[in-house]
Amino acid sequence: MKKIIYSIWLLSLFSCDFFPAKQQAEKDIVVAEIDDKKLFLSEISTIFPRGIHKKDSIELLKNYVNTWARKYLIAAKAEMYLDREQKNVMQELEDYRLSLLSYRYENQYVEQKIDTVVNQEEIETFYEQHAEIFPLAMSVVQATYVKVKKDAAGIAAIKRYARSSKEESIRRLDSLCAKVGAVCDFFNDQWVNVNFVTQKTTFEADQCRQVLKENGYLEKTDDRYLYMLTFRAVKKEGEVAPLAHVRNDLIHLIIGKRKRDLIKNLENSAYNEALDYKRLKIYINE
Repeated sequence: MKKIIYSIWLLSLFSCDFFPAKQQAEKDIVVAEIDDKKLFLSEISTIFPRGIHKKDSIELLKNYVNTWARKYLIAAKAEMYLDREQKNVMQELEDYRLSLLSYRYENQYVEQKIDTVVNQEEIETFYEQHAEIFPLAMSVVQATYVKVKKDAAGIAAIKRYARSSKEESIRRLDSLCAKVGAVCDFFNDQWVNVNFVTQKTTFEADQCRQVLKENGYLEKTDDRYLYMLTFRAVKKEGEVAPLAHVRNDLIHLIIGKRKRDLIKNLENSAYNEALDYKRLKIYINE
């Protein structure tokens, strides 16, 4: 087993006075050593977050050194036991270097060129073309919830409007509830799942799921109040999600496609330019 030497100058990491600045600059500090391989403080000083506690710094340093040592020792064994062909990694390193450079440049290019503004027409078109990729994992609803005193003025009209999904009825319901101090919640006219509705109302999840299969209306009372819940629209599990429900996902997908298109155009441009200027020569006889 190869000999491992840990010479960890912990105090030097935590005290600016332990080594004078000039001395530190002239002589780097070795924090660990395996055979002739040394790990210097200057190589790892950036691993310590600003303001980290001394005890935490010691643990962080120990963990880093242990990881570094294990990697090096396995690599040393590989040098001993792999044959020459297996140890020849030059092509793989070059492939990785080229991939990393391309990735960094493509990211920089995309950041400079990408347009992240997505208009409604683009969203609707993308949704129509790819609606099948948005199946619902659970039912979603557009709902109306009302909590009103049982003796409130206009209770009959409130009940009638509460059961309706018509826009005019919804406006009148909102106005009537405001006049009598009733709670009226339209959930911001968003599509929400049934669990969210049950969290915001006095109705149980089982009750809500049952009426999804029936008329979409629930009602109950206690000593003082009448509670009403109406599902104005329902999309069930497995159906295509409403556009509004997946709007953010659509925007991300559209921007993602733009990024891929930019990269593809960049690659094609570089390729064609190389052909035009005779930098790229292909010797293939068909």
